Formats: sequence, C-alpha cells, structure tokens
Amino acid sequence: MLSFAMFCYGSYVPLGFVRFRYVTFSFVALWQLSCVAFCYVQLRLVLLRYGSYVGLSYVRFCCVVLCYGSFVHLLVGVKIMGKKKSIKELRDAELLTLKRRGRLKAATVVEYAKNPKTALHSAFEWDDGKAAHQYRLWQAEHLIVSVRIIEPKSNTPIQAFVSLGSDRKLQGGGYRDTVSVLSDKQLREELLMQAWRDFRYWQEKYQSLVELAPIFAAAESIKSSKVG
Repeated sequence: MLSFAMFCYGSYVPLGFVRFRYVTFSFVALWQLSCVAFCYVQLRLVLLRYGSYVGLSYVRFCCVVLCYGSFVHLLVGVKIMGKKKSIKELRDAELLTLKRRGRLKAATVVEYAKNPKTALHSAFEWDDGKAAHQYRLWQAEHLIVSVRIIEPKSNTPIQAFVSLGSDRKLQGGGYRDTVSVLSDKQLREELLMQAWRDFRYWQEKYQSLVELAPIFAAAESIKSSKVG
C-alpha cells in the first residue's frame, strides 16, 4: 500500500504543483524518478518473497510509464529553463520596478543603471567623453528642428528642415530643406509614409483616450483613400 501510494503521489501531485505552483519541471522529473526507485524496490521485494509473475510485470509496466513521464518532464523543463528573456524584456522589467510614488524619474534610472550587473547598464554610454559628444549632437538636432519658415504656397509657418528615414541610414544622417522635399515627388511620398508611421506611434501612445477616437477614425479614413 505504501508503494502504491508513493506511485500515485509521484505521478499526480507534482503535476498539480507544476500547474498551480509553477514548480520547475526538472524538480518534478527528479521527484518522479525517486518515486520509481522506491516503488520498484519495495514491490519487487514483496513480489520476490511471495512470488507473482503477473504482479512483477505490473510493477515493471508502472515503472516504465512513470520513467517515460519523468523523461518528458525533464526535457520540457530544460527547454523552459533554457529560454532566456530578451534584453528588451529584461530592461522593461527593471524599469517597471523603479517606479516610485507613481512616477519614474530619469535620474533614478541612470543611478540604477550604473550597476554593471543590470540589464539597463548596456543601454547607456558610460564614457563621459563620448556621452558629452552625443549630447551635443542631440542639442544640435534640437536646434535644427526648432527652425521655422513661412511656406510660400500656403503662407503658413512650417518646420524648415526634416529628417528622412533614408538619410538616417547614411553615415552622419542629416536634414533636408522641407520646401525641397515637398517639391520632389519621391521625397514627398517618403515624408508622407513617415508621417503615417509617426501618427501610428502617436495613436498607440494615446489610444486609451477615448476622446481622441474621432481623430483616429478620420485619419484612418484619409489613409485608406489616399495611401491605400
């Protein structure tokens, strides 16, 4: 009876733990294998003492089934534990833990990322010389996009320079004169497609605001009719 109870317990209880308590499959497999050994030794001693070919065959059958289940669980466990999270998932998880009083501050993130063991550490440039140069480049880009001119046809203020995706792929990137881009059919089409991608990003960012639903619907209608 004790052996039969160990057999049942080794077969079903760990599976319940895996389902509801998320015990690793490798632990389940090792537990089942220990139950197999215990059951086999105990029942074999009893059956050898009293003699029963049928009973011994039954024990062997049960052990084979349980060993097979343990082997499958072990393989699944190795596969699950071997699956690593991407660097993006690790960074997102760390950022979610840094929120304090409903806010996440940039200074908090930088201070946390100073630890080389964090996933966020590799997202920053820690060479002060390179970081300072990158910051100046960012400042220069901010100055470029802040320039406004009067568009000749509409007589309305527009951004003087725009950055196209095709240019950003080139060494050093660069900005083009907006009027020239609007006058070129190919560049204008690229700018339009880029605008739709930017709008999609903006839509995903604020889609939780139901008040903006009419704007999103109107934009989709325009895109379907003009862009296709």
